[in-house]
Amino acid sequence: MRRVQLGLTAGITFLWFLAGCGGTVVKPLSDGYEEVAVTYRGMGEPEMTQHKLAHRDTQGRQVIIWPWVFSDIFIHDGVAVFLGEDLGHDVRLFAVKPPEVPLDITSQVVGGWAQESGWNVPATTAAAAPIGGKQTGEGDLEFYFEFSGGVQPGTNLVVKWSQVPDMMGHVRAHGVEGKDRKFGRYLTEEAPPGLRGPR
Repeated sequence: MRRVQLGLTAGITFLWFLAGCGGTVVKPLSDGYEEVAVTYRGMGEPEMTQHKLAHRDTQGRQVIIWPWVFSDIFIHDGVAVFLGEDLGHDVRLFAVKPPEVPLDITSQVVGGWAQESGWNVPATTAAAAPIGGKQTGEGDLEFYFEFSGGVQPGTNLVVKWSQVPDMMGHVRAHGVEGKDRKFGRYLTEEAPPGLRGPR
């Protein structure tokens, strides 16, 4: 009788596990990158899919680069550009070239545009929120930004691949390191939570 009860308990536990996780799909991309989609099905809750960016090193080992990705992943010459949620639950624009850490280039993209347009650079970059991105017919990247508080109207900003290395170099040289158990290490021009000073 006890063996039957143990078997029933194990079966219920297994079914509960299946209900909680709907499976993982790995989509190979170029240059060793992979998009990992993990689907969760809660009991009575709507299905949710988490998209991650991963990369396989020269030994074939998979390394998760970013756990929450909210756009297509654009790849060129070993560099991946994507929108990802940061520690403060804000969506930011990242660029990465493994084995280096991801670099938050949001302020580089928005700040350059704001300066050329004659806008207040600190206010504009602080209010910027990227919503989505695509690759243009010319091969450039285009991201739509909205701005909190009505600082600026929503606009599409074009990023040329030739600009990305300089943006990455600036963040690499002047960025502030963020570190978290879930997100790992990354560099940003915005001080991450816990390092931000008074506003």
